Amino acid sequence: NENIVGAIVIAEYLQNLMLPPYLMNKKNENEIRRLLFWFETNFKNEVIIPLLKEKVFKRFEKNSVPSSHVIRTARSNLKYHMQYFNYLIKDNDFLIDDNLSYVDLFYGASLTVLDYINELNFFDFEKLKSLYSIIKSRPSFKKILADRIVGVNPHVDYLKLDY
Repeated sequence: NENIVGAIVIAEYLQNLMLPPYLMNKKNENEIRRLLFWFETNFKNEVIIPLLKEKVFKRFEKNSVPSSHVIRTARSNLKYHMQYFNYLIKDNDFLIDDNLSYVDLFYGASLTVLDYINELNFFDFEKLKSLYSIIKSRPSFKKILADRIVGVNPHVDYLKLDY
């Protein structure tokens, strides 16, 4: 009985089990891995972590004040990333092609963090908004949406499935 640590490692482990659903098809597996890494490094470090630190963690630190500069930079980075995701989705149903992949689940999970703290902005990218609604509506996301940060309530529309 071993612990499996890290979202990308867990995705690879599940892929190696070869059980349906197959969320990393052979045709796109390199692109899927590249984008999983993008979410786990760039998106997390440039958007999620700074916003969580400033809007959540600093609430609980003594003599700590959120930095408006860091928040503005993270919001600007969010716009850049959403433009990139919009470029990726093109005319597809999902980010890589017309099939659900691990990338779409990472996308949904990442956006729920921003949604929880009311920092989600689609910048008029309707396909990205629709994809988020589809992913957020999946039965497997019920547990994610039920998670709470102690001392911080989600914004009032967080549980709405039709964003």
